[in-house]
Amino acid sequence: MIEHRGGCHCGRVRCAVLAPARLPVHECNCSICVKFGYLHLMAICT
Repeated sequence: MIEHRGGCHCGRVRCAVLAPARLPVHECNCSICVKFGYLHLMAICT
C-alpha cells in the first residue's frame, strides 16, 4: 500500500488515499487533463 495524493483542478480540494501501487485509472479528454497528462482515480476524501 502506498499513499496516492490528488485533488481538483483548481487545487482548492486536496486529499490522499492509501491504496495498492497499481490501480485502474481513467483518462479524461478535457483540455486541462490532456495538457497535463492527468489520470483519474475516484476516491472518497473525508
